[in-house]
Amino acid sequence: MSNHFEGPLFERPLDMDGPNNLAISNNFNAVIKNKRSKVDHVDELSESFAQIFLSSDHSDVTLVLDDGSEFPTHRLILAVRSSFFKALLYNGFQETHQTRVALKETNSKAFEAVLQYMYTSKIDFSGVELEILLEYLSLAHRYDLGQLMTAISEYFKEILKTDNLCCILNAAYFFQFEDLIEFCMQFSDNRADQLLDDPSFTKLTGDSLKELLSRDSFYARELKIFMAVRTWTEKNPTQKKASKELLELVRLPLISQNDLLSSVRPTGLVDAEALLDAIEKQTQKPQEIKYRGCKENSKT
Repeated sequence: MSNHFEGPLFERPLDMDGPNNLAISNNFNAVIKNKRSKVDHVDELSESFAQIFLSSDHSDVTLVLDDGSEFPTHRLILAVRSSFFKALLYNGFQETHQTRVALKETNSKAFEAVLQYMYTSKIDFSGVELEILLEYLSLAHRYDLGQLMTAISEYFKEILKTDNLCCILNAAYFFQFEDLIEFCMQFSDNRADQLLDDPSFTKLTGDSLKELLSRDSFYARELKIFMAVRTWTEKNPTQKKASKELLELVRLPLISQNDLLSSVRPTGLVDAEALLDAIEKQTQKPQEIKYRGCKENSKT
């Protein structure tokens, strides 16, 4: 039996290198390259959930805040988005069976924005006051919204200024954003004088300030640093332990003998022995002095 097929369809072998088939091959490769097999309509989904958020249709639980604000919501969406709400609404607590659930100590303006984020994964920080942004961060932490916390932390880097640094640094320490802490520290290193003069300086937590003053790269006149610590201790009278630790971070040998005697001693914050030790280092053990910044510019 012959293996040769006759007839018009099989008269010629298929020319895979021909122009028509080459075009087909190129089109096929283009489809693969463009990944048309994968459909991504996440934006449309987000818009649909935004409509659900704006409507009370099918709501099965109303969240009630301290100021009386009420938010009709959907248990399943809240539970999927937040481990906090999953535990609250599905783990057998009394809220599991309630149609109205009270949320204490919750800022309604911040909560509405964060709740909408939980439905849509979208939020706009532009034009939002720092106080409310900090409320966003607090709620994101409470509700275990890790990506939102990271987004807020990154936004803080964009808006960081001398007059808001203390609030942002305190928040970074509280929530343990190591990357944001270091970013704030480097920002402070370059603006030490301005920071020491800013009224918000006294609002730094003891931990934040200790980290700041321990840095060799935080450069300002040491007498100015001492006076700023003095003001901090006066504004935070209950922080006795922190005040003592902060005073120990002031590098007294970097303050001139005249200023040690005329400006530091009268405050009563440094005992005579510490003053004598500082003078001894200046006169007899200069190699033991721990400078800030570069040695030539650190002398006061």
